[in-house]
Amino acid sequence: ISNPQNPTKSWEYEVQNNNSIVTSRLYNNKLYLITRTYSSRTPCPMPVFGGTRQIQIACTDIYYPTVNSGSDSVYTAMTIDPNTGQIDKQLSLVGSANQSVIYMSTNNLYITYSFTADLVAYMYNVATENQDLFGEDTVAKLAKLQTYDISDQSKLTELGIIFQNMANG
Repeated sequence: ISNPQNPTKSWEYEVQNNNSIVTSRLYNNKLYLITRTYSSRTPCPMPVFGGTRQIQIACTDIYYPTVNSGSDSVYTAMTIDPNTGQIDKQLSLVGSANQSVIYMSTNNLYITYSFTADLVAYMYNVATENQDLFGEDTVAKLAKLQTYDISDQSKLTELGIIFQNMANG
């Protein structure tokens, strides 16, 4: 701001419905802005900004994991020239409104979130890598459990039984 007593507006963006600004940082004369769009309520293309500077995200421009992750939001990271308001770069990816973590270091911007993976597959991998602790019989039972055509809850029950039997020896 060249004149703090009488500032003038150079540019603006209008945040659209189902969107919010999550955080921003000014670093090396670039404004880093992160927005969140609640994807469960917004069809594609997803509007981020409206008004005279409209920004929309095509579904094909959103990065997502190859496994079902239970995401409910789309995060868009962008760099903006603070003098002109021009968006230099932008990237969109799925995340979770309640579990995403955003961090900016000197050289990188991180947007993360966790999701629950297949516990049976995870425990099978752990047991396979540590057969001396689990034993061949337990590893074989975990391998077979992965092939059962039953609900995830039923698989978790069976997993508990396998480990209980292993503990009882």
